[in-house]
Amino acid sequence: MKTIGLTKQDIKRHVLFWILIICFLHSIDPLKGPLIAHFVCSGLTYLNFGFAYYFLALFVFPRYLGKSILLTLCGIIFTLIIHLLIDYINFYHIFKFFEIHPEVSSRPIKDFIFETFLIFCAVAACAASFYRNMLSRYKLKEQNKKNKAMLLKELSLFKCQYNMHTTLGFLKFCHNEINRYSKEAARAIELFSHMVTYTIHTKPEEKVRLANEITYIDNFIQLRKLLSSKVYVDFSAGDVTGDLYIFPRILITFVENAFKHGLFNQAKEPLKVNLAVEGKKMLFSVKNKTGVNKKSNGAGIGQYNAIQMLELFYKNNYKLVTKKQHDEYVVDLTLNL
Repeated sequence: MKTIGLTKQDIKRHVLFWILIICFLHSIDPLKGPLIAHFVCSGLTYLNFGFAYYFLALFVFPRYLGKSILLTLCGIIFTLIIHLLIDYINFYHIFKFFEIHPEVSSRPIKDFIFETFLIFCAVAACAASFYRNMLSRYKLKEQNKKNKAMLLKELSLFKCQYNMHTTLGFLKFCHNEINRYSKEAARAIELFSHMVTYTIHTKPEEKVRLANEITYIDNFIQLRKLLSSKVYVDFSAGDVTGDLYIFPRILITFVENAFKHGLFNQAKEPLKVNLAVEGKKMLFSVKNKTGVNKKSNGAGIGQYNAIQMLELFYKNNYKLVTKKQHDEYVVDLTLNL
């Protein structure tokens, strides 16, 4: 998750809150003694509370809460220790030096630790509440961004679907007419028709069965083989159960890029597409040879859009590695389904 910052309204509220707290504490327990003692002791006390509150709310909780219980506890304990040390120096040394509130600097250490711990727990609870509030606003903001992005994609898809029913009817007519003269041409039209239908009936923000996405990729590869006599592809997907789902048309982008930028016309060095599933984790890889005059697979807009889709829908649940090895380009994608 990205860093959650304070808004101007948050800052105003916190300034007002601390002013009220300071005024309240001084009204019920005025600190007697020299002005310098009043300034140093009170200032250190408030700074110590501020440190504990904001260190937890802006550093410890955003980084570790909900991700690692151990690291969260370590962060809280670390903050508590620093808070105790500063209070100890303030109450048992600075108070004593200025000879103010002798009852504070003479109380037993056990009582001091117990009271400070209770107050610290209250501060930590307030910090956690503040962080949760910021997190809710952050998630709402991210959701609004996601909704906006989806709206733009839907509008874009709507433009592409102009007269789609007519197009599908035309493809069906061509298939029926050409089937009498060329089985291969009819098969190519049939595959293309299946791909168009799949594109129309799937929405970018709604998951589909992984098995259907594999069929879509296989149709694309089979179509490319029909369009050219020299297309060599090793495509393996293994056994995929029906209860696995994925957001549509992300994987196909990497396959399309391999055909666009790579070499696939040599039987000894085919384009390799592999998909495997381990539990709820999907491993997808594309390897292709590259020519001297061919651009890198990652240079096009297609792969950029695929990465945007991964960021939008999978956030921290994917790992994408692309690398150029001599005359070979490799894409490795790991997805938590």
